[in-house]
Amino acid sequence: MLPLLNWDVIWKPHETPHQTRAQLEQHINSLTEELQTAREVIKYRETQEEANSTMLVVQDLTLQKLNESLHSKANKKAQRSKVFAGGKGRHLIHHESISALHEETRCMGGGGQAEGDEQDKQVRGKVEKVRLELEWNAIKAAHVTRLVQWEKNV
Repeated sequence: MLPLLNWDVIWKPHETPHQTRAQLEQHINSLTEELQTAREVIKYRETQEEANSTMLVVQDLTLQKLNESLHSKANKKAQRSKVFAGGKGRHLIHHESISALHEETRCMGGGGQAEGDEQDKQVRGKVEKVRLELEWNAIKAAHVTRLVQWEKNV
C-alpha cells in the first residue's frame, strides 16, 4: 500500500508571526520528508501507468492477431466448395476435386499469383512490425522527455 501524504504539514497555520530557528528547521524537515514521499508515490504511479499502457498495447496486438486468424479461417471455410468449368459443384475434400482444382489454377495461371500473395503478406507483416516498433519507440522517447522535464521542474 502506498504511504499517505500528511497534508496537515502544508496547511498548518502558524501560531505566532515569528518562529524560532529550531521550529523553522523542524517545519522544513517535515516538508522535505513529505516531498520525498510524494515523489515516491508519483514514481510508483508512473511505473504503474507505463505497465498498464504496455499491457494494453500487448492486448491490442494479440486481439489484432486473433481477429486476423479468425477472418483467415472464415475465408478458408468459404473456399471448400467451388463450381468448376464443367458447371458441376464439388466438395473439395475428394481427391478428384483437388486435382481438378490444381488443373484449373494451372490453366488460369494463378499458381504463381498465390506465391506472390504469400510473399506480399509476409512483406506487409514485416512493414507492420517495423511501424509498430517505431511507434512504440516514439512513445517511450516522449515519456522519457516528459520525465526529464518533470524532474527539472521539481
